Amino acid sequence: MDASKKELLLSQLEAEVRKVGSEVNLTTLENQQLSLSFFTPIYDDGSGLVFFELGMVDYADEFTLFQIVATLLPEIGKNLPVLEKMIARWNLSALTGAYGVYYPLDQMYYKNRFLLDEDSEPDALLPMIMNNLYLAYEEIADKYDAAVLIVDGKLSYEQAVANNL
Repeated sequence: MDASKKELLLSQLEAEVRKVGSEVNLTTLENQQLSLSFFTPIYDDGSGLVFFELGMVDYADEFTLFQIVATLLPEIGKNLPVLEKMIARWNLSALTGAYGVYYPLDQMYYKNRFLLDEDSEPDALLPMIMNNLYLAYEEIADKYDAAVLIVDGKLSYEQAVANNL
């Protein structure tokens, strides 16, 4: 996908994201790729902020992948082994994307990539991207409480499994 089409798509997406997120930023990264980042709360009271980063990755000459990366927990701490086991279990049943740990910063993340139709115009791609973003949000919201409890030492792996978390 050419740069102007990517820019148009992300600027249209930025307008949609402003409706549900805060601190929305459309920036150009060091590698000259565009990135749209924002915070969005998990809870209705505005707490449980998750940091999302959206962008596109060129794959070969004829493919572009859209990428959603979300930082769920900015710091994991001593309960990493329990969280790792839970992440492995969640990845077996996740509807879309996968969870992981970014070890250099001790963070839990969620990532999803999907193929964009190169021939489609940004107006046609926007609904598909928003649907994938909403699916990612629902997936994250479903696991967020358990992840926080595990990291805080208030939920064991066995308790999480027994309660089908």
